[in-house]
Amino acid sequence: MIGAYDSIMKADAGPELRHLRALRAVVEEGSFAGAAAVLGCSQPAVSQQIAQLETHLGVPVLHRRPLRPTDAGRVLLAAGDEVVTVLAAAQAEIAAISEGEAGEVRVGAFDSACARLLPTALRDFRQTFPGGQVVLVECETAEAHSLLLSGELDIAVTFDYNRFPVSVPRGVTRSPAVDDPVQVAVPLSHRFAGQVIDLAELAAEQWIETPVTASQLDVLAEITGLPGFRAKMTFRGDDFRTVINLVAAGLGIALLPSLVLSDLPRGVARCGLRHVPLLRRIYVERPNSKQVTRAVAGLEVSLRRVLLDRDKHSKKHLGWSGASCEGGPQCT
Repeated sequence: MIGAYDSIMKADAGPELRHLRALRAVVEEGSFAGAAAVLGCSQPAVSQQIAQLETHLGVPVLHRRPLRPTDAGRVLLAAGDEVVTVLAAAQAEIAAISEGEAGEVRVGAFDSACARLLPTALRDFRQTFPGGQVVLVECETAEAHSLLLSGELDIAVTFDYNRFPVSVPRGVTRSPAVDDPVQVAVPLSHRFAGQVIDLAELAAEQWIETPVTASQLDVLAEITGLPGFRAKMTFRGDDFRTVINLVAAGLGIALLPSLVLSDLPRGVARCGLRHVPLLRRIYVERPNSKQVTRAVAGLEVSLRRVLLDRDKHSKKHLGWSGASCEGGPQCT
């Protein structure tokens, strides 16, 4: 194995990490000037690193007009990303050996998990690890994967939908946590408010298309075998509170995960779906590593405890057992 080290380390035999970093920055920013701003150096310095890289390899790594990676550049970018992932995992293992219970824990989670799950989990974590420092980052699943692979997150709460699965990238370990049933938000005056119903009964309703339903309204028609399920209004955004307020204004009804519907304003209720055909699946993920710090492991335990408590609460109150769910703020 030492021979492999020697061949890579020979003069002019290969790129250095700083060269790979410069190439990644140029490609992501779309210009040498943008890369220089991100890297905190001058534009000529970035140009020089790319020139050195191309001299090392003997082939161009960038097309200049328009600016984009060559085939060799794409190979190098993929290799660089893998090197960073491996080094980040090694740093995590070293930290696990040296830090014990102290140190910083960086956790990422999507919006509704940040608002409704993380406060309780972090409170429990702080009681067990009072010396731990926490950084909480709000991010969706794709961004969480990127941050986990780059070593910028230690652990993340992510999701996908049962009919639209998202694969986990190599270098990330995923553990299923709970299923979050998708339900229907309706005005409090709606005839089905607070009931558990069959999805088919809603086919002719005026729907508000949301990020959840953008790809799923056609699926609802397929599930029920009925026409309908057409959007009367479309909302493009990540803030489900806007959707809930649109429902409260009587502009339509909307499919939303039950976690989002756990704190409804007056004027809005929810309907449970009897057969729960749509589920948001929630996961706990972290980088592949043989060892993690005790603080990270402790936070994972706290997260799982809160998620399981939430799951028991959902099955009791959200219609999984056939029980009705009352509308308004008390329906939690």
